[in-house]
Amino acid sequence: MKPPRRLTEEQFEAYAADTAAVATCLNPDCRKTCTYENNGRGRRRRFCTEHCRRHYFQARQRLARRWADITWTLTFDDLPARREKLVSLQRRLEWLLDRYGGITEDLLPTIPASPHLPLGLALHNLAAGPELNEAEVAELWRLFRDRMDSYLEGRSPNAQQRHEELPFHRRVQPYEN
Repeated sequence: MKPPRRLTEEQFEAYAADTAAVATCLNPDCRKTCTYENNGRGRRRRFCTEHCRRHYFQARQRLARRWADITWTLTFDDLPARREKLVSLQRRLEWLLDRYGGITEDLLPTIPASPHLPLGLALHNLAAGPELNEAEVAELWRLFRDRMDSYLEGRSPNAQQRHEELPFHRRVQPYEN
């Protein structure tokens, strides 16, 4: 992208004439329009009706929940369907979520603590975010070996210990009933 430039009066007039004052409702399921109102008060309208606004956020939350459930399920060994089918559905949900602004931090649920949380979170990060660097992979492998040793020896760390061990940029909250 080129650096910004100072506009001339003619350029400003051209921008103003060429910039739309009407746009389609932000709800992907709606084809109605919203009109920009420059009254200086409140938020600008993004949805044609309150119903569309609620529908947008409910659909977005439902898709994100399904994506998170599939992402979490993929961290387990015993899958309810073939891995390829789960990944295909996960990608389709990501595609649909693109219409709702993509997968953002506010949509991600708290991941419950489990015996294999570091491995599960690593798989989640590989599937949905930047790849792990060598140091993170080495740390993950060390945690996995230590965890397997502790289970084989009959020692089981509590959820808080598992949470504190996570080497990743986003820590999760231990699951509470």
